[in-house]
Amino acid sequence: MIFLLSGEGPTDLGTTENGCFVPGPLCLLLDQLCGNKTVEKVYISKNELAEIELQKGEGKIRARGIKNVGRNRYFHRNAYALGKKAVQESKVHGSVVAILFRDSDGTHSSPSRQYQDKLDSIKNGFHDAQCEYGVAMLAKPTSEAWLLCALKNQYQGCARLEELPGNRESDRHPKKLLAEVLQNRTSAEELCELVQQGKLDGNRIDMPSFNQFRDDFYQVLEQLQKGETCHGES
Repeated sequence: MIFLLSGEGPTDLGTTENGCFVPGPLCLLLDQLCGNKTVEKVYISKNELAEIELQKGEGKIRARGIKNVGRNRYFHRNAYALGKKAVQESKVHGSVVAILFRDSDGTHSSPSRQYQDKLDSIKNGFHDAQCEYGVAMLAKPTSEAWLLCALKNQYQGCARLEELPGNRESDRHPKKLLAEVLQNRTSAEELCELVQQGKLDGNRIDMPSFNQFRDDFYQVLEQLQKGETCHGES
């Protein structure tokens, strides 16, 4: 089994350097959820997704309803491209799980359904790509809120962290609050060290957006054929 990943940058799922994948903290949380078993991972950057979109003709796919337009269309396009890539790779490598991470951002003035509409757009993108094993990893408002659940709230009362503003100009943006908690030690390497030290545990994070991802992730793994495990067997 292979995890085909696409994220925002090095401080979430990771990045590539000189052609090699460098995992980020959220990638290490994936490993935790798999019981720290070895899973091969392939990373697809935003630029690579854009190229796949052009090759696969995503622009010709009609949006599913009026809610899947504008910014939501961006999430659909990304999921469609990643899903198509996963389907292509599965013909060679067997089971491929596509995991698309994105921040939902948003502000207090954003419609209450904004997160759900973006989540639906990702899921519809995977569906339109005929990608059976696609997982939406959508943070509300950003991945830093998930990390704050452990590092600031000690895993208690974390749902309210999702009400933090997604506007980067706000003093209460999750990224700025995380920097305060960690005294600006928020590089990808430093965040990965916190996971490795057991100070960030994906099994203990309890907040709606992370629970949604984790439930969907486990559901996809359960859909795989009996006998397949996180060891990468197929």
